[in-house]
Amino acid sequence: MKTILLVDDEPEVLKCLSEMLQRLNYRVLTSRNGPSALALIGGSANPDLVITDQRMPGMDGLEFICLFRQKLPDVPVIMMTAYGTMESYLTAGTLGVFRYLQKPVRLRDLERTAADALCGLRQIKKDACDAQSEDQISERSGGATWEISSAR
Repeated sequence: MKTILLVDDEPEVLKCLSEMLQRLNYRVLTSRNGPSALALIGGSANPDLVITDQRMPGMDGLEFICLFRQKLPDVPVIMMTAYGTMESYLTAGTLGVFRYLQKPVRLRDLERTAADALCGLRQIKKDACDAQSEDQISERSGGATWEISSAR
């Protein structure tokens, strides 16, 4: 079961989105702000996907993403906002945000976006595993990987 970290300062939004994601068979961790979300990260609590609000008191979503990326740079992030601007959209893009969703978020959009983001993550992990396997084969065979690589 994939784990999603959901960060939003509005309790009603957290509750509603958490229930929606749980019905889609995701394990959901929730946090009402960036600092507490960052504190959740580590050990078995590492999420496979993060969904965060942009506008939150104290640490906003963009600052949270910057700090989150320092800990888990390869985990996809979806940003939600009811107050999007072109500047925040572009900044989110430079931070590697997978998708930028407008609030209120519809279940269908959330379901599709989460699945797409997690699919991309699985592909990255699969590619990393494939590359690691090729390196191990190369080491065992004295570097003769031409036939293995060209077979693809």
